[in-house]
Amino acid sequence: MKPFNLAESRIAERARCRQYVNRRLRSILLLVILTVAVAVTSYSCDVAIVRAKSTYITSELADVTSRCVELKREIASIKERSGQRNWQRQLSNQSERLLDVLGAILTSVPSDVWLSRVQSSEKDSSVTLEAQASSFESLSRFIDALRRSGKFSEVRLANSKVSELGDGLLVDFSLNSYMRAQAGGASATSAAATTEQVPEIKGGL
Repeated sequence: MKPFNLAESRIAERARCRQYVNRRLRSILLLVILTVAVAVTSYSCDVAIVRAKSTYITSELADVTSRCVELKREIASIKERSGQRNWQRQLSNQSERLLDVLGAILTSVPSDVWLSRVQSSEKDSSVTLEAQASSFESLSRFIDALRRSGKFSEVRLANSKVSELGDGLLVDFSLNSYMRAQAGGASATSAAATTEQVPEIKGGL
């Protein structure tokens, strides 16, 4: 029978403990490696998802910006076309009004009255006339004709000046009046137009 050796038994027990500890350490190390790998994989996936979302948001933002720029251009184009139509409508209204004023005046002026200036204001529908007449009788006939035309109201003599011209007289005068509102929306047309004055007509008519 072999004698029992206590030292050998302790050495063997120590070796078994070391093997057990080594296995535990390897298991813990493997678990740590797996945990780190899972964490790295999860982080990589999150980063990829965030990058994909960021790319998508950037693309959508660029698309929205492009649409906003396109809408601004369309709005500017619409405003420009609307401004052109309003300007053309305003010019047409002013031209019709000017022609109406001139037509009413020309049908009322006597042969011995000479117009030198006609001015019409869209703001208050006022009309200012400057002219010359061969006599006060001619001036009176001109005022009466303007009143009878039905186009003007409050025809008033603003001033007059008499000067000698050879064997006769020459009366320089100015008249102030207002255009009557016409039926069928003339007041609406006047309200829609601007307050700019109709260009002056100078020279003999």
